[in-house]
Amino acid sequence: MNIGSRLSNFLFAAIYAVIYDYIYCNYMYGVWISYMSGTYTPMNTSNYILYVFLAAIPFVFYKGLIHIASAFSLFVYVLVYIPFIESLFVNDYSDGIRLPYSFLFCVIVCVFFLTDHIYIYKKPFKRRRKLISFNVIIVITFLLLAVELLLNSGQLHLVNFFAADNDLYSLRSETDLTGIYLVCWIRSALLPLLLVYYLNRKSYLGVAIVIMAYLSVFMLDKQKLTIIFPFALIVIYYTFLYYKDTFGKYFHVFLMGLFAIVGLIFTYMETNPVTLALGMIIVLRIQCIAGAELERYFNFFIYNDNPYTYYTHISFVNKLTGLYPYGELSIGQAVASDGGNSNAAFWLMDGVAAGGMIGCIIISIFFIFFKSIMNSLDTKCSVGICVTVLLFGIQSMVNMSLFTAIISNGFLVLFFLFLFVNVSTIEGRNKKTCVVSGSKK
Repeated sequence: MNIGSRLSNFLFAAIYAVIYDYIYCNYMYGVWISYMSGTYTPMNTSNYILYVFLAAIPFVFYKGLIHIASAFSLFVYVLVYIPFIESLFVNDYSDGIRLPYSFLFCVIVCVFFLTDHIYIYKKPFKRRRKLISFNVIIVITFLLLAVELLLNSGQLHLVNFFAADNDLYSLRSETDLTGIYLVCWIRSALLPLLLVYYLNRKSYLGVAIVIMAYLSVFMLDKQKLTIIFPFALIVIYYTFLYYKDTFGKYFHVFLMGLFAIVGLIFTYMETNPVTLALGMIIVLRIQCIAGAELERYFNFFIYNDNPYTYYTHISFVNKLTGLYPYGELSIGQAVASDGGNSNAAFWLMDGVAAGGMIGCIIISIFFIFFKSIMNSLDTKCSVGICVTVLLFGIQSMVNMSLFTAIISNGFLVLFFLFLFVNVSTIEGRNKKTCVVSGSKK
């Protein structure tokens, strides 16, 4: 049985779904029970079989990391779809809610995988034009970072979030940064480009400088992922570099296998401040957060019958209509209803919150259009390099509106950088090694 065949994909996804259910039950409802808004209800045999089938069947249509859109679809599948299906089946929802949404998400993810090959807006990337030197981007990045550090110098804090009594959350809630979008673009778009650039040139001093830059950004935004992300990017980069011939074919094995192993380790590991902090970042905030937030959004919009936003949660739509129903509260704040902020995946914030099942269909169509545009980026660099650079933004879609991700998490910035800047130089001396198996140029 060949890796990447439809049968192997189905079996691999089914095994991951079984492991994920175990992690969700024993870790999320064990260690983090206080975070969960619902009650874990074990599935009966028929529901368990249906859960595994629905979790695995879309992966039949995954063809490997051939295009950039393949990465978007894969991460949505692993970090949003499977958690959604799990949450729908272990919460006490009626079949009238569970089954329609489960089948809808299943069909949508199948369509995501089937449309990974579509390109939109590809020709402008192939035109010869005088491009801006990448060195200009390096200078601009550190100048912008210096300006942000200067403007927000009074809000710089280095917090040890491994300590049990750290005040990270209280400091974050008090933070009001000047130029917050610039901070997000530096973190999500510019620094990843620089890190890959220096990694390809084996400039370890450059790599160290970029890591220190991420540390300074962490002191500004107080987001745990900010300090963890550069190390995750380095792991992905070297995995790509040393397994270049099979990276595209086996990336899903690496990604899902890593999440399964790490999730099981934290499930069995004795809890202490360090393991709790790492488990919160990797398992709670990345691997399982989508399912936990589905409980909150379904309770708020479907069971409590609060009004949909009909996309008035998008600022310019609300400026035109003035019909946003929750006043000064964002969607996440309205759903949390306890002073917190329950940001969630685009299917919830731009789908369920916007218009229920119809909203999910509308935002899914927009997502297909968006990832098809992003496909055009691999005409300037190999798919593996592009995916590594886009990694922060891709995983962030798990916990925010798609519109917010495009604007604040660097997708729009990276699109224009790839259009007008000579970013192919980031592959440099290793360019010959940066071809993803199966990619079509």
